[in-house]
Amino acid sequence: GRLERDGSQVIHILRARPRGGATTVTAEPGGGSVFDRARVGDLVRRGRARGTIAGVNGDFFNFTSGHPSGIFMREGILVNEPEPGRSSLAITATGVLAAMQPLFSGSWEARDADGRPTGASGALDGVNRVAERGRETLLYTSDVGAATPSAGSRFEVTVALEPPARLQPNVPLTGRVVDAGPRGGHPLAAGQMVISAVGADGPGLVAGLPVGARVTISATLTGLPEDIVSAVGGGPELVRAGIAIPDAGEAFSDGQLDPAAPRAAVGRRRDGTYLLVAVEGPIHGSRGMSNAELATLMVQLGAEVAVAMDAGGSASLSTAAGPVLPGSERRVTNAVTLRYDGVSIEPLPRRRITPNRDGVAERFGPAVSVPRAGVLSVEITRRRGATRRITRRRVRATVRRFRLDPGRLGLKDGPYRVTARLEPADGSPPSSHSRDIVVDRTLADLRSAPRRTGQDRRRLDIRFRLNRPARVTVWIEDAAGRRIRTVQSGRRMRSGEQIVRWNRRAGGQLREGTHRVVVVARSGLGTSGLIEAVELPALPVGPAATPLSLLRP
Repeated sequence: GRLERDGSQVIHILRARPRGGATTVTAEPGGGSVFDRARVGDLVRRGRARGTIAGVNGDFFNFTSGHPSGIFMREGILVNEPEPGRSSLAITATGVLAAMQPLFSGSWEARDADGRPTGASGALDGVNRVAERGRETLLYTSDVGAATPSAGSRFEVTVALEPPARLQPNVPLTGRVVDAGPRGGHPLAAGQMVISAVGADGPGLVAGLPVGARVTISATLTGLPEDIVSAVGGGPELVRAGIAIPDAGEAFSDGQLDPAAPRAAVGRRRDGTYLLVAVEGPIHGSRGMSNAELATLMVQLGAEVAVAMDAGGSASLSTAAGPVLPGSERRVTNAVTLRYDGVSIEPLPRRRITPNRDGVAERFGPAVSVPRAGVLSVEITRRRGATRRITRRRVRATVRRFRLDPGRLGLKDGPYRVTARLEPADGSPPSSHSRDIVVDRTLADLRSAPRRTGQDRRRLDIRFRLNRPARVTVWIEDAAGRRIRTVQSGRRMRSGEQIVRWNRRAGGQLREGTHRVVVVARSGLGTSGLIEAVELPALPVGPAATPLSLLRP
């Protein structure tokens, strides 16, 4: 929903109630590498086949490299370490949200052939990020991409894991050193990790881990909630146990917390309802909010727990229908996405279909998101009428679009409901989703043409057809889309061919050049409209044309 307060604050709120565990949130990376960034809208579209229906921007990030500032975990895999002193959003396997400030400590330890420590060991200062200090040791996994960063003076050793595995918090991994050298940019093959020591840490690393040596790698995180599967950095914590935290501070500057700016947050109510919130700011023509105001807002929305995400130009919220905030989206390092693990019909580009053979809105093509394999059925039902089956087929996880032609289906005018139903092949409960449309042939065949009615007189004949009686409004817009003349307002007209005449006058002047004719008809089926661009020819030099009254055929 859209909430406007005092005309100066515009807030966008997405609420999602859990449906038996089918609705959940998850952390979504910007791309295949931690250095990749993407718009939230692109991440939502990319995840439609997996049931993604909406998303909000995630963590702060390094503008130069693109890597997240804080923790990122996905499906139990640790991709980046947390930022000390800042809260992060944790997501458990059951969809519970929690704020946390985990502490990271990583290490490597050399071992002999029998698995006993050799005495060589060292600390790991970070995971999958660029070097930020002149002396530190970093661990790189396949989440960094095809190779490690090459910048800076560093020594690296490549470890082949035995057996191949991904990096999980508090789960030691073992492997054998297969390559070592005084440079960066080492390739990362499947089942490998690279330990990279920057500056003075380099010589000790390669001395303690020569090629052939065995090594244990540990990434320890303390302060994790039980059953955690995903996490994304951000901060600060906004709401704890239903109480706002207006002055959490944390490791943020006043310049990040105090200004009225665009902001974003993720929260959860006591009943399990998820809250994805984005606030417009000065770049959108609104006042924005301080972090303290955002904390108060989340409590007002009923949040039991809430954590702020990156603010400023990064704040964004998108649904399957597209971005919600005005303007272009910034590319961000990750996002928090909302998923529905059932079949869903994407928002229709239009809800009113006018199959009257004028080439406008003749057909509709609902796109159905199928997050798992199964049997998909699509039907269309007339309100208080018969049901027509569009398709029933076995499908894989996909987004499938159907082209529905009301003429071919023999659909008469009136309200209809399109329903998709999925019976999953894995035996999980079936799901269904519906959207309403209206078939409306009331207005058709808009045709406008300038006509001469006498010496130096001009008019525009606006012709159209009504297939049922309706109240009709006709107006003229200039090339910029501004309404310059209302020719007819709410006039009741019978069915059949119609003509409305305009004397080409607006604002005391005869008009010429590009204009648009807009015809709107309101009937028992609702309101439909047609727009046509017309070119009014230049007027000859001579006496001014005499205004014409509106004539009815």
